[in-house]
Amino acid sequence: MPLILAGDGYQLTIADEAIIRKAEWLKHSAEITAVNSNDDSALAQYYTRHLAAMRIDVEKSRKLVKEPVNRIGKMIDQAAADFLIEITAEEGRIKQLVGKHAEEVLRIKAEKEAARKRPLVSTDRAAARKQARAQMQLQRDKARIGLANGDEKYLPARDRGPQKRYVRDYVDARFSIGEMLLPFLFVVIIATIIPSQEIVAILYIIVYGFIFVALADVIVMGFLLKRRLAEKFGADRVEKFRFYAAMRALQLRMMRLPKPQVKRWQFPS
Repeated sequence: MPLILAGDGYQLTIADEAIIRKAEWLKHSAEITAVNSNDDSALAQYYTRHLAAMRIDVEKSRKLVKEPVNRIGKMIDQAAADFLIEITAEEGRIKQLVGKHAEEVLRIKAEKEAARKRPLVSTDRAAARKQARAQMQLQRDKARIGLANGDEKYLPARDRGPQKRYVRDYVDARFSIGEMLLPFLFVVIIATIIPSQEIVAILYIIVYGFIFVALADVIVMGFLLKRRLAEKFGADRVEKFRFYAAMRALQLRMMRLPKPQVKRWQFPS
């Protein structure tokens, strides 16, 4: 007893054959008003089996007709789920950011409330002085670490700006002969204790020669660095940098401030 789809859209209708059979069996079963004998019981069971068979046929037809719809529904659900993966992830990420901001707002509010309740002038002068010294030491430590790490907030005016950062990175990436000037002079000073005028004179010549080579290396570096700055920032916007670069190039790498942020030969782009 099939079920069929008919009409416009999703209007569902029962086959005429099924309607006729239903009417016939309901008509016959309506005659059973009482069971008083074995014959009445047999007839009642007979109609019951046919009614049950019709119910089972309808259930099978229902599942058969509904199966394609269920399959399409599952496909729709899967397509929607696949489409929403990135949407759901982005929604969760933004909610997490909003949550962090809310936590930060609550923290700041709590700190302000605690500061409001704290007396402006401590009644314990010793404790107040100790607290002030601790605050000053904390600020000095933050400034020292920020300067070493190249944080713009803690840099002096001569070290600030993208061009100065570029100059530092370029100087720190290359090997400059001037880096060895301080150790070389230290060795020369030790060597001057040798009681020989000839050796001392040779050492002075070597010192002047080393200084000349170091200065020549710095001058060449200045020309190369100027060309790089012009390419990156524009020729008409290049700031004065030669003395700044030279002083950094003549220092030992470990003694430079801010500390090098790039490795050897890792030149900035």
